[in-house]
Amino acid sequence: MREPRQLPRERRAKDYRSGTVTGWPHVADEQLISQAHYQADGKHKSYAAPEWGQVGRAEGPRCPVFSRESWPVLRATLQAAMRANVVAYDERRGPFPTRVWAFINGELYEAKQSNALSGMFHGFPLVHRAHYPSDPAGRLANAPRVTL
Repeated sequence: MREPRQLPRERRAKDYRSGTVTGWPHVADEQLISQAHYQADGKHKSYAAPEWGQVGRAEGPRCPVFSRESWPVLRATLQAAMRANVVAYDERRGPFPTRVWAFINGELYEAKQSNALSGMFHGFPLVHRAHYPSDPAGRLANAPRVTL
């Protein structure tokens, strides 16, 4: 009998479809930007917390531990990236961007839309350079950079 195949602990370069930094027509809508918020997602975490039921998926990247006290900084970074227009946007998925990029502790992170109506996002590091978004207009150079 064959042994079951073990899944990798992190995504490999070929296991992820990177996005494209497209820009966002609502970049000047401060009311909309102020609604965007960060909510941790357990599938990218290697530690337990009451906010999520599951902890980690074998193929997901492992995020560093960000304390709940740092979430306001993560939210401000998300909103700053929207103002800088370092986003992917699909009008069929609501008024918020579908993806947003920023550098945290020197690594590029991607925030993905979790809820199109409320502006909720979850984020994770892009562990392989191949996961970086294509950036035809060079907007990634304007991505916010924070240290936590």
